[in-house]
Amino acid sequence: MDRQKLVFLFADMTHSGAVRHKREDSILSTCIILPFVGQLKTWLSDFLTQNESMIATEVARNYMIKQVLKLIYSLVDFGYYGDTDDIQKLLHPMCCLMDGRNDKPFVIQQEAVISSDIQDEVKRYCASERFRKTAENEVMALAKYEAMKVIELFFNFRFNTRLTRFIIRFRNVIESGGSDPVAPFADDDTQVSEFSENQSLRRVALKAINDLFKETAYFGREFVDILLDFLQYEQEKVVTEALFLLTQYYSAFEDLFRKCIDAQLLLTEESCELFEKINCYLPHIKLLKNNKLSSEAVGRIVDLLQDFTKMCCLKANPRESHRVNQDIIFNCGLINDSFDLLQQVIDQESVGLDRDHQLRVVRQTFRFLKALSRGNEIIQNRLFDRCLFFTTIQGADLEIGQVLIEMFNNNISNCLKASPDLIKKLACKYSETHHPIWLSVLASMVVADGFPIKRNQDIVVKALMTYQQSLAVITATDIKTKLSILNDDSGETADADQQLGAHGRIQLCELVHLFSLCAIGDNKSIESICQCLMTVDELLRFLNVSALCDGLRQSFVSFLTFGYINSTSEMATSEMQKFGSDKRLIEFLRESAHAVEKVTVVVQQDRQLAMELLRQRPSHLHLSKSDIVHERKETLHYIFNGVLPMLYAIFERHWGATVPASEEMGDLLLEAVTNFADTVNPLLHQPQHRTVLFSALQMISHGTGVTVTIPIQLNHRVLIISDAQQKYNQLYAEEIELNRRFDMFGMNLLKAYEGMNTLRHQLALNSDLPYIDQDVAGDLPLGEEFQQLVNSFHRPHKDARKPPKYNVEGIVKHLSSSMKYTDLGERNRLNLLQLDVKCLQVLRAIIHNEQVRVPAQKHLNPTLYMKAVRDLKWVQESLDKQYVVRAVLPHLARSDDTIVRECFNLLSILYKGNTETPATFVKHINEQHEEAFFVAVQSRLHEAASLIREKRFMLILHQRAIHESKSLAKAVETLRSRNRDPPAVETDGHRNKWSAFKMKNVLSARSPRRNVELSSIVADELLGGDKTDRSGTTRKQPSKGMRFIPELHFNGLEVDGAQPLLGPRSPMSPLKAEMAAFFRPLEQHVDQPDFDIYNDFGTIRVIFRTLSSLCDLEFTPAQNLMREQVHNVKSVNLVSDLCHFLSLIYSNIDGEYIEIICEVLDTLLQFIQGNCENQGVIFDCKVFDFLNHILRADSAEYTNCTADHLLRLKACVARVIYVATEENQTRKTTACQSYMIMSVVNKDGVWLAAQQLLKAADADSYDEDQREQALSIAFTFHAIIRRAIDLGLFSIEAQDDPSWLFFNSRTMALELVKEDILQRVHFLVTDQEALRIQVEDKLMWEIDRSSYGNKMRDFIAWIKDINEDIRLQRSIHGNWLGRFFVMQWKTFNYSVLLLTLLLNLLMLFTWEVGDRPHDFLWVYHDHVYDIYWRVGGVLHNFCSLSLIISYFLSNWAGFMSSRKSMARKISELWRRKRKKEGDNRESTRENRPSKLEVNLLGFETFYYQVFVMSSILGTVLSPVFFAFHLFQVVVNNQLLVRVIRAVTLNGRSLLYVALLGVIIIYMYGLTAFLVLRDIVLDNQHFCDTLWQCTLTMFREGLIYRAMRFDYPIKGYSLREVHDNNNMMEYGVKLIFDISFFIVILTIGLNVIFGIIVDTFRQLRDAKWRIEQDIETKCFSCARDSYEFEQKGISFKYHSNVEHNMLAYVFFYVKLQDTPIEQLSHLQMFFSNMMKKEDYSFFPLNRAISLGDSEDDTSTERDMAMIGQLNSIIKKLNQENAVRVREADKIRQMEWEKTNRRARDGAASSRSTTADSTLRQTSHIAQRNVETPGPTAALL
Repeated sequence: MDRQKLVFLFADMTHSGAVRHKREDSILSTCIILPFVGQLKTWLSDFLTQNESMIATEVARNYMIKQVLKLIYSLVDFGYYGDTDDIQKLLHPMCCLMDGRNDKPFVIQQEAVISSDIQDEVKRYCASERFRKTAENEVMALAKYEAMKVIELFFNFRFNTRLTRFIIRFRNVIESGGSDPVAPFADDDTQVSEFSENQSLRRVALKAINDLFKETAYFGREFVDILLDFLQYEQEKVVTEALFLLTQYYSAFEDLFRKCIDAQLLLTEESCELFEKINCYLPHIKLLKNNKLSSEAVGRIVDLLQDFTKMCCLKANPRESHRVNQDIIFNCGLINDSFDLLQQVIDQESVGLDRDHQLRVVRQTFRFLKALSRGNEIIQNRLFDRCLFFTTIQGADLEIGQVLIEMFNNNISNCLKASPDLIKKLACKYSETHHPIWLSVLASMVVADGFPIKRNQDIVVKALMTYQQSLAVITATDIKTKLSILNDDSGETADADQQLGAHGRIQLCELVHLFSLCAIGDNKSIESICQCLMTVDELLRFLNVSALCDGLRQSFVSFLTFGYINSTSEMATSEMQKFGSDKRLIEFLRESAHAVEKVTVVVQQDRQLAMELLRQRPSHLHLSKSDIVHERKETLHYIFNGVLPMLYAIFERHWGATVPASEEMGDLLLEAVTNFADTVNPLLHQPQHRTVLFSALQMISHGTGVTVTIPIQLNHRVLIISDAQQKYNQLYAEEIELNRRFDMFGMNLLKAYEGMNTLRHQLALNSDLPYIDQDVAGDLPLGEEFQQLVNSFHRPHKDARKPPKYNVEGIVKHLSSSMKYTDLGERNRLNLLQLDVKCLQVLRAIIHNEQVRVPAQKHLNPTLYMKAVRDLKWVQESLDKQYVVRAVLPHLARSDDTIVRECFNLLSILYKGNTETPATFVKHINEQHEEAFFVAVQSRLHEAASLIREKRFMLILHQRAIHESKSLAKAVETLRSRNRDPPAVETDGHRNKWSAFKMKNVLSARSPRRNVELSSIVADELLGGDKTDRSGTTRKQPSKGMRFIPELHFNGLEVDGAQPLLGPRSPMSPLKAEMAAFFRPLEQHVDQPDFDIYNDFGTIRVIFRTLSSLCDLEFTPAQNLMREQVHNVKSVNLVSDLCHFLSLIYSNIDGEYIEIICEVLDTLLQFIQGNCENQGVIFDCKVFDFLNHILRADSAEYTNCTADHLLRLKACVARVIYVATEENQTRKTTACQSYMIMSVVNKDGVWLAAQQLLKAADADSYDEDQREQALSIAFTFHAIIRRAIDLGLFSIEAQDDPSWLFFNSRTMALELVKEDILQRVHFLVTDQEALRIQVEDKLMWEIDRSSYGNKMRDFIAWIKDINEDIRLQRSIHGNWLGRFFVMQWKTFNYSVLLLTLLLNLLMLFTWEVGDRPHDFLWVYHDHVYDIYWRVGGVLHNFCSLSLIISYFLSNWAGFMSSRKSMARKISELWRRKRKKEGDNRESTRENRPSKLEVNLLGFETFYYQVFVMSSILGTVLSPVFFAFHLFQVVVNNQLLVRVIRAVTLNGRSLLYVALLGVIIIYMYGLTAFLVLRDIVLDNQHFCDTLWQCTLTMFREGLIYRAMRFDYPIKGYSLREVHDNNNMMEYGVKLIFDISFFIVILTIGLNVIFGIIVDTFRQLRDAKWRIEQDIETKCFSCARDSYEFEQKGISFKYHSNVEHNMLAYVFFYVKLQDTPIEQLSHLQMFFSNMMKKEDYSFFPLNRAISLGDSEDDTSTERDMAMIGQLNSIIKKLNQENAVRVREADKIRQMEWEKTNRRARDGAASSRSTTADSTLRQTSHIAQRNVETPGPTAALL
């Protein structure tokens, strides 16, 4: 049970679901069946039951429990607990034992009474003490750890059981014939997406899966609680094991389905026998690898490994791999056992293991690994992860090297993944051991699949040059010593060679061969090194050494070919000119021709052997020619890899130039190669061989002037399969197909379980947005199971409104300690790697789940958006406070790409949109001097750059081959179109007769080539697919990984297959019409390398996102840290590295690179935003030249790029340029930086890009979303152009250009001050319609203009309120019906007025008095008038309803603000009440009412409600109600509104005055009632009660006494009063009436009229002041209009364009709708200032148009301040002088008065003294006037 079972006998899977046990369990059959096992199991169960809790003080007992659990682990591991019942008996007591909540600190007697102190101590122990690392707790923790190890075995048992039942269900599906409900999941015809999208199919799958899992649900929720409790322990092993079990518990579904791909179902008898044998061997291997190795154990292990080695090969042909057996052995876990065995052998070396025994085990293990990995890329990739471990093993160089060669040979993926450290390590191994196998390993890494890997070539050569002693065999020996080495056939040379080791000759040849391979591919630097190592003269001498076998001679031939012949350097050309006609070279060519002829004869003698030898790889590691078969193999490969490439290069470049064009030599070589091709072509299996052969043949024929007709039988490439391979295919075809269907069945069910990638299916949110971005590497797992794992770390609050809380301390502990586990076995190492990945995914998912809850559009629901953002930041900061970063950063130094990718994924999402978490990162870097992060980023950038260079190099080779193929096809087609037969050519009699024709004019269009890898001959068929031969049978092509250089395909020419290539030189048969099919488009048949392996940019994209997240929101410390780490020993400039990375990819834009370019530009954007130093770095790195190239390039040339890709690229380019040039820098050193950048930017390209985007948007080239994006990008380009115009670097010649007018009509500009520098910002306005005219007028007239500060503070408040109104208006305008009502408000208003007027006119001219009172009749009694009334009323109702709807929609923001104000007031009252009760919390929320607030219960709302009701009543009841609507005239007339406002503005004062009048009139009424009732009032008035008398006084006093003076009193007139001599009554009445008239009618009414008139005057003056302020003073800068007129600038243009107050409103609205991470520096500055309500950014007294630049602003301001101070000082001095003169005058007057009576003499004397005093005082005053005061002196 220590491993998961992945191999099953399909025949043992019964229909009923029970496994047929035809044979006993293999593990139990190999173990000793002990008679007391049953009793032991019973005792163990009873022991655990009795010890379900642990006591800390009983250390011995706890140690006993630990040892018992170890025993149980061994019994379970070896299968003694293989039954479900046995496992169930152990689970409950073990879970109780594991539960730490049952632990006690000491023994507690159950009978005794427990005191409160003991209870408190127990609670404290359970809460915290038991988690600490003490001696007592350590024993308990280790015992629980052993229990968890046993549970881990039970998890394996559960997995094996579930997988077995899953296979049984699959068998039922296969045998049911489609009747099973889950049968569609095993059907090839069903689309993969249907399994996750089709809900009915998904429900069926989930039901089947849940039924399967319910039967094996051994663990419940309480088990999860136990594991979560373990995460609080301080013991790292316990935490790690608990996390592993927790992830296993929540990964059951995913593990089951994904392991279906690795699982094997065995059908054939051979596979079943092998599986049985492996099961018998496994217990022995396990026993041997876990114990000390003795000599007997070593022999047993070696025997087992030899058996396994034989199993990996075909019996009939041991050189061919047995893929099925390899997979069986791999799935049984033997590769892990092999690694453990190697580790054990190395560890036991220090404890006395015999060296010979150790080497036997190590060598045989590597032989087994070599056989296991042969042709198996999965196992090769697995071995690649342990390369560095292999290099640490000593004494088995040959075997280790062979494994590495098998791993790298033709595996271009592993070659590219090889790190420079690994290559240097291999070079170091060679320098230490001088074993040539390490050179062979390096050679396998520099050329893969026939393609040179330039990166590895450079690294290998540099590594070899580093270890000079490794090149001693070449550099430190003279020519004689080298010749002696090569002539020594025994491997032991003279003393000069003994220092080179026993393999001196092989070392020399392998080094030469390695350098020749490194020189392939136009590598000039390596060619020059090769030319310095050996000259042509030395090579020619070495080639003629007779003791060399062909395999070793090939090294020198290749060195000569690629170092000199194929090189275009001056040194190589001079050497070839010098030795081109050398007899040794000519002789070698002749010997090469004879060698080819000899090989042809040998192949003809034994074709089967030749075919087998050609299938094998060449091996140079032999010392003599004694092995004939091996010699033949090396000779064949010598011809293909040495002779033919050399002939190709000579005839391509030097034949007839430096090498004499001898006709005899040419014919000799042509005949030899042609016969060889005729003989060996049917036997070729490797495509490279065919390519080299026919390329050389074609080039030789070209050089000699004769072309050979290649029959179709010779060029038709047939896949050669050996008999053993054919038998293998026939035997295992059915089994392979069965496993394929099973894999598909499992993956389809996994898709169904995971469900759709939407928030609705993954998080149960009401959204269909994707949950994860599947294009990014390292995606999170889908499915409910993973979300349950994430939620297990959630700690819910009692208050659901609070942000979520997650406790991840256990994960942090594990990640902090996981790198310490270095002595793990292979299986545990893989489990730990899987656990690390899962932990990182959980941490990322915690943040990701909060991130996806943030609404995409903020303006739709700002409250929900802000809450989601708050929760996201809370979670980010919560994880950061738990030291997640410190635990994650060390993992960046690991070599596993998955771990590194997940670390960067976590960091990118942890820092996104937050400034607190990056601050912690910067602090950690500075304090700990952390370098792992920067080194990891830099190394990944360099690796990605190397991949790009390699791909580009491969693409150049591929394109060159296509070009050559096209040229050759065109030449042949030209010849065919001439329709002529080639002339006959005669030959010597000893030759065969052959047909040929001259090809000089045909091949004249060929382009020169530089190496043998490039050929103009295209193959007939490509590898990687099934091809059909002439007989119609389908032939299986070689594996996908095999690649070859293109060949020419000849098809359709009917030529006898037996016809030899060389025949009599007779005329060629006429070319027929079928030649058109003969020459197909050759470029379609040019094979290309597998470019997918170069496109693994998932990690690098995540790195870019991480760097961008760190610098997000203009976090300056992180931006500076990316440029320089001042506290680290080694500083890495990531800004510069990123620019250099961009320089590699900016010129090759296609569907693969465009996303990478966009990511790079986004990252650079975050680097430079608001950071002048980083802007200078990218400027120095020529980034803007790259952007100019992108702007100039034609996007139509970009291949595989969608419209979205192109738009994103242009958006990135626009934003980088805009951010880099938007601001005038504050420092003198960078004051002209934006000017310099803008001068480099291609302004014409920017303007052209803007025009093209506008044209494409108008032409409907995009959908709606793309059109909006295109317009936004176009306006960004336009803003760049406007910025260039501001800097004076660009001008638009055609000001009437439609596109220019279009941009200007939709853009606005504003000026703001940042750090005392005046800036100008151009931006796009998108919400002009949403700003209502009423709001604009209200802003213009109601803003506080009392002072500049008050005005700007009030303006900021207005801007925020207008933003809310525009947000709601935007949502209303988004609905066509709402837009209709809002936009037609004026129409409805005027319609209502017109209908009201018509209806009232109708009433005016048609009504008359009726028969009854209060009744009316129409003048003309006709029903037509009734129809007019009803129709007009209905229309009036519609317009009235539309008007009130428009009113409510237009003022919806005001209503919302009113509702919030009411709720705020209620909340404030509740808070005050709580405060009285003891809650001292203070409210910091702003209680400012909205400027646009409309009261729901206000007069205006009530008026419109009455308005509608009157309209309805006027239609239903009577037209009288339509008279009320005439008041609507007031609403539309500002003058009447002000008149009414004049009355209502001081309404409180009027009410107070009116109240006083009421009181006075009441006093008069009271007086009249009590005293003067008979005198004042007569019987015609009501005055029987005080109430009646008071009402009478109100009516009569205010009406009659105000209108006339001869009113009757008590029934008689004034004359009558006089006649009756009632003077007393007359006097009383006179006083009463006059006082009433004066007090009420004169004073009281005039006071009311005065208040109204004064209010009206105030309103008129205020209006006049506002008009004057608008017309004569700029709102923003407060400059007077005449200042602009003096400069020749129109003040109207300035106030409407340059300093438009609405520009600030629209700019704020735009920023509120833009995500904060997309804001530029100035935009973010404006947003922050608005949040703080700091109005200092407004340009007070400054305007760019007036020349207020940053250079002279401070000087002018200082001079103005000095002038103001001087004027103040002057005024103070003048006032001081006046006071002095007044004091002198008073003093003189007093003196004259006092001394007036004195004598004239004395008076004269005193007068003189006074004069002197006066003069002195005047002098002091004059000095005070002339001399500045202390303030001026201080200034």
